[in-house]
Amino acid sequence: MRLEKCYIENFGKLSDFSYDFDSKINIIEEKNGYGKSTLCAFIKAMFYGLQGVRIKSLEENERKMFLPWQGGNFGGYLDFCANEKRYRIERKFGETAKGDKFSLIDLLSGEQSADFSENIGEELFGIDVNGFEKCTYYTSSSAEKAVPASILAKLFDNSDNINAFENALKRLEKKEKYYQTARNTGIIPTMQAKLSHLQTQTFELEEKIKSADEIKANLNLLNKQKSDLEKQLESVRKEISDTSKSDAQLEVAKEKIKYYNSLVQKKNQAKENIDLISKRYKNDLPSEEKINEISSLVEKNRQLNAVKHKKFSFILPIAIAVLSVLFLVFSFVFTKLFIPFIICFGVAFFTSVAGLFIVISANKKEEKSKIEKENLNNSIKTAFSEILVLPDDDFDDNIKLLNKDFYEIRQEKKNYEEYLNQAKDYYNKMNLGEFKDGVKSTSSTELESKEKQILSKINDISYQTINLNNSLEKIEFFEDELLEIRREFDKMSEELKISQENYQAIVIAKDLILKSNDNLTLKYKEKISNNFVENLKLAFDNCEAVLSNNFDVKISEAGEFREIHSFSSGQKTAIELALRLSIIDSIFENEKPFIILDDSFNNLDDDAFKSITQKLREISQNIQIIYFTCSKSRIF
Repeated sequence: MRLEKCYIENFGKLSDFSYDFDSKINIIEEKNGYGKSTLCAFIKAMFYGLQGVRIKSLEENERKMFLPWQGGNFGGYLDFCANEKRYRIERKFGETAKGDKFSLIDLLSGEQSADFSENIGEELFGIDVNGFEKCTYYTSSSAEKAVPASILAKLFDNSDNINAFENALKRLEKKEKYYQTARNTGIIPTMQAKLSHLQTQTFELEEKIKSADEIKANLNLLNKQKSDLEKQLESVRKEISDTSKSDAQLEVAKEKIKYYNSLVQKKNQAKENIDLISKRYKNDLPSEEKINEISSLVEKNRQLNAVKHKKFSFILPIAIAVLSVLFLVFSFVFTKLFIPFIICFGVAFFTSVAGLFIVISANKKEEKSKIEKENLNNSIKTAFSEILVLPDDDFDDNIKLLNKDFYEIRQEKKNYEEYLNQAKDYYNKMNLGEFKDGVKSTSSTELESKEKQILSKINDISYQTINLNNSLEKIEFFEDELLEIRREFDKMSEELKISQENYQAIVIAKDLILKSNDNLTLKYKEKISNNFVENLKLAFDNCEAVLSNNFDVKISEAGEFREIHSFSSGQKTAIELALRLSIIDSIFENEKPFIILDDSFNNLDDDAFKSITQKLREISQNIQIIYFTCSKSRIF
């Protein structure tokens, strides 16, 4: 099959974007931020729709990630040919999957086609979106994914076995999670927690039965404490009554402190304004003289830029000289007057030389002016960069900022000193030192606070007394409750034993079914292993490699088989590509799909890059390649 053309109305950052695909190899070299990965995701979305509707993470939720930046209709179309027919997929995406629209058009007839449904990716390629990402869609996010079941089913050409295995495994895993999970949830941990709770209850009940005498002693102690607190409460309330007459004085004190705080706040605001302006400068705001000096340079630069110099050409003086000489020669030939000829020739020669001298002088003056402008411009830039943290490219804006900040910071410093002095004078004049938080030390507020504390303690004692009395009333029922809890404990212990036995049986069954699947995988694995070893030679010389039943890669290095994480990033890239090419060769025997490579070779060395890209050029005769890169050095 081949991709022919795509049009993106709005998808992520791309809007009103179209691209015509070459039938063999497409190399799209653009800078970071162009939208290469967005275009990759759009092609996948045309075949498989958008994933991750309920996923919170933006990186995994494609619907949220690729919502149009500029608004508008969310989607586009993709033209392709397959099975000797040409189609157009049209998709419009909504905020949820319910708002999605899908259309498939037969480009020959222009009519709606029923050859494929909105699940066209699975129907056309025979693999789900996970298989697509591990097969023909090679991006940084898909590199670490395991080989999914849909690829194994297509590889074995027997989806029934795979489905039966998956269904059986899912049922066992569901039952296993019912009993116990890796996070220690399920019925077994629940029963164990319940048994532990019953044990705690048993211990507590046994202790409570023994604690009747201790409860009575505590009740007597609490009653005595309550009596003492009530006497203290009576004394405090009397003091409150005596000090209530000074409340009016306290209100006046509060207003004074409020005014003082307003002065402090204005002083602090002035300091914040000074600090805010100072942050724009590397050292400190320059002096007025320095600002005037830079302003002069900027004004001089503006005047130089206003003067326009015209560069003179040498062509006109030379042309005049040549025409003069030709005229004199013809005049001499026809008149034979030698002396006038010499005089006229000298005049023409002098005029031409003078013209040339004027042109040379004018051009030298222009070049000198240009150098002067450049030196002045660099001096101004240097001056601004030494002063400002983030200087503007516009000199006039920088000068305006310097002048504005100079006068503002001078005013803010003046304000700071004024408010500081006013606050100090007012603080001393009003004797605010004898007040704390706006309340005089002898006010009724502290007494009221003390009253609340005593009342709170009395309430706590009353609550404790009620609980202890209730506990005494319940002790007679504790023995019956303890007997019931022990019966429940014995019953649950037996249920836990049975559940643990069932759990162990499920673990054994799961292990057996996984081994059976490994045997099935081993039977068909050779179909892909030979291609993988051959493709691996693109980056490894005379290497020995093996694939596990789950298609994990191990490569012999220094006499020992090592897993893929032991190798460099470039070697991992080569291994991943070799595995993908092997999978494509093995599961697509007739019509081959396209291959998308999104910045996949950044870690390859030059030799590996040359070898692998040569292989890609060879297979592009049969498989369409769509290659994205941000580096000219990675173009092939």
